[in-house]
Amino acid sequence: MRLASICTARNSPLWRRRAAGRAKPRCGGSEVTLDAKRFVLPAGAALIVPPDTNFSLANTGPTPFEAVVVLPVGGMARLGDQAPFTPPWAA
Repeated sequence: MRLASICTARNSPLWRRRAAGRAKPRCGGSEVTLDAKRFVLPAGAALIVPPDTNFSLANTGPTPFEAVVVLPVGGMARLGDQAPFTPPWAA
């Protein structure tokens, strides 16, 4: 479990996970892209990213976006075409 933050007017890199991930926005507004489909993700909503799905988040509000992010222990992720790795919060 980790608290992730995206500053105003910023986008996250393109991610892909080997295991399902979950996010629960705490504050701020964002837009999520799942395999090229865009969705609004307001504070208090829940997001489940299926395994092997490309996704990214964009902060669409005037304040930082924060979300609690969960990935199973040992879960792997990759940024773009880079080699898979275990994020610190899944180690």
